[in-house]
Amino acid sequence: MPDRHQRDKTTFRPPPEVKTEAQNVLAGRDDWTLNDFLVACMVLLARNPDAMLERLKDFKPPPKKGRPRKSAT
Repeated sequence: MPDRHQRDKTTFRPPPEVKTEAQNVLAGRDDWTLNDFLVACMVLLARNPDAMLERLKDFKPPPKKGRPRKSAT
């Protein structure tokens, strides 16, 4: 497996309480890290997008207010 530090980085900013709760859940499962979970979610999204998005729709955060992005990428 290639060195994961040489891959492009993706940054996300969950609310601190959500991140802490998720880390606590995963800490009780020796074979999962937060990164493992996020990668697995992205794989599932890529392989079964309709089912994944349907399941998550109730948990989607509200749109952010403020300045629009500089570009669409």
